[in-house]
Amino acid sequence: MSLSASRANLLDAMKELRHRWDRIREHWDDPVSRDIEEKFLDPLEPRMRNSAHAMSHMGELLSRADQECRP
Repeated sequence: MSLSASRANLLDAMKELRHRWDRIREHWDDPVSRDIEEKFLDPLEPRMRNSAHAMSHMGELLSRADQECRP
Protein backbone atom coordinates (compact mmCIF):
# COMPACT_ATOMS: atom_id res chain seq x y z
CA MET A 1 0.00 0.00 0.00
CA SER A 2 1.36 3.41 -0.89
CA LEU A 3 1.97 6.14 1.61
CA SER A 4 -0.76 8.30 0.09
CA ALA A 5 -3.26 5.43 0.29
CA SER A 6 -2.28 4.80 3.92
CA ARG A 7 -2.71 8.50 4.68
CA ALA A 8 -6.14 8.50 3.07
CA ASN A 9 -7.12 5.39 5.08
CA LEU A 10 -5.96 7.06 8.29
CA LEU A 11 -8.00 10.20 7.62
CA ASP A 12 -11.05 8.18 6.57
CA ALA A 13 -10.83 6.11 9.76
CA MET A 14 -10.70 9.27 11.88
CA LYS A 15 -13.74 10.70 10.10
CA GLU A 16 -15.63 7.45 10.59
CA LEU A 17 -14.68 7.31 14.28
CA ARG A 18 -15.85 10.88 14.82
CA HIS A 19 -19.09 10.25 12.90
CA ARG A 20 -19.89 7.14 14.94
CA TRP A 21 -18.98 8.86 18.19
CA ASP A 22 -21.29 11.77 17.36
CA ARG A 23 -24.12 9.31 16.75
CA ILE A 24 -23.41 7.52 20.05
CA ARG A 25 -23.35 10.82 21.93
CA GLU A 26 -26.92 11.54 20.76
CA HIS A 27 -27.99 8.78 23.17
CA TRP A 28 -25.17 8.68 25.69
CA ASP A 29 -24.37 11.92 27.46
CA ASP A 30 -23.04 11.44 30.96
CA PRO A 31 -19.76 12.03 32.80
CA VAL A 32 -18.28 8.76 31.49
CA SER A 33 -18.94 9.63 27.84
CA ARG A 34 -17.54 13.12 28.33
CA ASP A 35 -14.47 11.62 30.02
CA ILE A 36 -13.89 9.25 27.09
CA GLU A 37 -14.18 12.11 24.63
CA GLU A 38 -11.89 14.37 26.65
CA LYS A 39 -9.21 11.79 27.45
CA PHE A 40 -9.13 9.77 24.25
CA LEU A 41 -10.96 11.22 21.26
CA ASP A 42 -10.10 14.91 21.54
CA PRO A 43 -6.33 14.29 21.82
CA LEU A 44 -6.47 11.73 19.01
CA GLU A 45 -7.65 14.13 16.28
CA PRO A 46 -4.67 16.52 16.29
CA ARG A 47 -2.30 13.54 16.51
CA MET A 48 -3.94 11.99 13.46
CA ARG A 49 -3.72 15.27 11.55
CA ASN A 50 -0.04 15.56 12.47
CA SER A 51 0.55 11.98 11.36
CA ALA A 52 -1.22 12.61 8.06
CA HIS A 53 0.89 15.71 7.50
CA ALA A 54 4.07 13.74 8.28
CA MET A 55 3.00 11.03 5.85
CA SER A 56 2.52 13.64 3.12
CA HIS A 57 5.94 15.07 3.83
CA MET A 58 7.54 11.61 3.79
CA GLY A 59 5.85 10.90 0.48
CA GLU A 60 7.29 14.08 -1.00
CA LEU A 61 10.77 13.23 0.30
CA LEU A 62 10.60 9.67 -1.04
CA SER A 63 9.42 10.92 -4.41
CA ARG A 64 12.26 13.45 -4.57
CA ALA A 65 14.80 10.80 -3.54
CA ASP A 66 13.46 8.45 -6.18
CA GLN A 67 13.78 11.13 -8.87
CA GLU A 68 17.28 12.07 -7.78
CA CYS A 69 18.45 8.46 -7.79
CA ARG A 70 17.30 7.78 -11.35
CA PRO A 71 20.00 8.00 -14.02
